Amino acid sequence: MTPPKPRSLLLLLLLIPVVGRAQPHRVDTAGFVLHPIGGLNSPSDEYAVTISPTRTWLMLTSARDGHSTLYRSRKVGGEWGTPQRVVNEKVLDPRTDNGALALALPREVQLGPLSDAEMTKLVRGDAVLGVLVTGKRPGTLTDADLAAVRVRWSDGAMVPDVHLIENIHLASDGSRPDPADSAEEEPLNSTWWDSQAALAPDGSFVVFASARPDGVGGADLWIADRGRNGRYAAVRNLGGEINSDANDFSPFLAQDGRTLFFASTREGGFGGSDIYRTQRGADGRWSEPENLGAAINTEANEAFFFGLGRERCIVASDRPGGAGGFDLYEGYPNIFATGYTLLRVRMVDTVGGAWLGGSVRVYETGLDHLVNDIPIDPASGGMILLPSGFSYRLELRTLDDSVQTVVTRMIPPDTNITLDIGFHREPPLPPPPEVTLSIEGVNLPLYVSGYYRLNTPASLDSLRAWQQTSSALRSSNYIADVRNDSIYAFYSEQAVDVEREIDRFVRRALTNIFPVYQGVRKPGEYLEINVIGYADPRPIVGSYREEQTVFYDSARGKVVVKRGARLTNHLLAGLRAAYAVSELDARFRAAEGAGRDLYEQMVADGAIRWRPISADVDTGQNDGDLAQRRRIVVVLRRVEP
Repeated sequence: MTPPKPRSLLLLLLLIPVVGRAQPHRVDTAGFVLHPIGGLNSPSDEYAVTISPTRTWLMLTSARDGHSTLYRSRKVGGEWGTPQRVVNEKVLDPRTDNGALALALPREVQLGPLSDAEMTKLVRGDAVLGVLVTGKRPGTLTDADLAAVRVRWSDGAMVPDVHLIENIHLASDGSRPDPADSAEEEPLNSTWWDSQAALAPDGSFVVFASARPDGVGGADLWIADRGRNGRYAAVRNLGGEINSDANDFSPFLAQDGRTLFFASTREGGFGGSDIYRTQRGADGRWSEPENLGAAINTEANEAFFFGLGRERCIVASDRPGGAGGFDLYEGYPNIFATGYTLLRVRMVDTVGGAWLGGSVRVYETGLDHLVNDIPIDPASGGMILLPSGFSYRLELRTLDDSVQTVVTRMIPPDTNITLDIGFHREPPLPPPPEVTLSIEGVNLPLYVSGYYRLNTPASLDSLRAWQQTSSALRSSNYIADVRNDSIYAFYSEQAVDVEREIDRFVRRALTNIFPVYQGVRKPGEYLEINVIGYADPRPIVGSYREEQTVFYDSARGKVVVKRGARLTNHLLAGLRAAYAVSELDARFRAAEGAGRDLYEQMVADGAIRWRPISADVDTGQNDGDLAQRRRIVVVLRRVEP
């Protein structure tokens, strides 16, 4: 029996439970068109494609140099570069090998491009099992034998280094097994034509084309299981359910591990060789082969189907209009991929019942790989096509930055699922006409000249460092000498309370006060934030040592304090208010989340305006404790035009 010879140069190769509603998922072939792949085709034959999990390298077989051998192309700027011949004397004999390469790529490649770090998690060591077609050389049986190779991950891909033929005959110890072992294991190669291997994603079995006798037709598809010890069991013909009395060849195993694509010249097709698909069930039996139809097959020859996932598929065809010989065509999405689930995600307000807009990020949990990041429309939700058999983490975010995380179990295959995620949203409260924040019982201003900055831990530490180098600060009777450890400890304890009060006010303003006010604000109206500073009645002596500062009072209106100005309690109270405004504004701008963006926009629009005010000496009710007099009060009020 001789192998099929459609064309001379192809002599060797041509021959969880998820909460939601589920229903069968249908594949829509409308709009699917195959296009020639730019940059890869030549007047000679191109076929037998393999793409790296990173999607940056493509391997193919080409006869452009007069002999079919292995080439590689790198994607740059979204386009495949001109193929370059793979030169590796340890593996490829340029005179006899046509170099078609098949790899046991992990099923996770369906998730999208994988990084080097992710591939390191999936592939033990730095290599992956592959099968290469080799020509006539010492130790081979025929002009087309299968050889085991290791493919090193390099530069984000499976190439450039194909190296180390481990065993020409795929035997367990790198040599041809003894005849006595043939009952339990046998080399995949025979004295007949053996070629075109396809490896299962986990390497557990191989399917290949062979013209050996005892088959069903010309070239048939054969299978052999690979044990944990690396040895292959006896080769088996896939039988009359898959093979025909014509030629069946160029197998490709999809990443679900159960879907087999192959070419066949059997009767009933569109002409020449067509692409067929079959699936293996839980009982190990293969379904009746299904012709992929006019979307991919023509009256010419189609062979060597390839697709890493749903994104696109590639096929070799000699249909009219190509560059010449067999050309590579691609179509997207890969409508022939199976084992996918269409997930519709919606977010609902469980209090008001309204559908919410926002976004969702989907991560595969095993690799923590980002699969998709899409918007969610309040009316239609968000649609995501996901490989089944994986668990996913969904990170959902509403337009107002409410966040919720949902983890699915294994998603069932070939279904449509609607997942409704509830967000409990309390109705917003109307803004109060006046909000007051008092920080009392602490010595607020401790920094530089020592009397006007809020007593936060950072300011206290800066004052201590300054006093260690400045005698002027140490001589002022109104500034605590925090070089002393006991005094420093006293103010440190109070600084924690100040920090807590500031954080509480900032958080409340960003998450409640500002958003609510923005929603009810009238045209021309603005929110005035009055920061009122107080001083105790002790007389002070000193001068102002920093940049010019402005505050307001009820008697004189705007007050300008210049460097070197003689200090009074009236100025001290105003400076406390002015520097508190700077501190609070900085805290708002340094916060994280949508509240900060809203604040900055409202300030830019004039919807929020700060006003530092001196209230002079506190003559209130705290006569017995001067520390209670050194304080600020923050008052928010709506100002109409």
